[in-house]
Amino acid sequence: MKKIYLFVMLALATTTTVFFTSCEKDDDKNDEKNYEKSELIIGTWILMKNKEFNPETGKSYIEDYSNETNKDKYEFTKENTIIWEDEESGEKEIVNYKIDGDKLIITYGEGEDIQTIKTLTKDKLVLEYMLHYEEEDNYGNTISSYDVISTDYYERGK
Repeated sequence: MKKIYLFVMLALATTTTVFFTSCEKDDDKNDEKNYEKSELIIGTWILMKNKEFNPETGKSYIEDYSNETNKDKYEFTKENTIIWEDEESGEKEIVNYKIDGDKLIITYGEGEDIQTIKTLTKDKLVLEYMLHYEEEDNYGNTISSYDVISTDYYERGK
């Protein structure tokens, strides 16, 4: 009886040690991934293309900015701010951001946007997010509304 009790206690101790060690390593890996993304995203990114997909209709719309001379620039800083600049108008806006896993969370004023980081390398950034559109008649009444999945493709600025 004593041997069975000792065996059960040893098995329980081993299982508990493996469980907590595994969780700790997973947490460390997630922290490393967030750190890597936080470091990789710093710098200037130029919007090259936007694709909108409407799941209801199955149709896509693509805007290609690669041949335009004045492109939107987004500078991600170490202080967790994004400085957006429209080269054509000279307009600038500053917002805050943080990275949580594969989510880029952008806060501005009272609002917040959450975008999914689909790709992040030293030269390429792809973000995906939902957009909601409402069409109104001349009197301001909503005549239709729909959601689209929007994907932005960026290249590292020089």
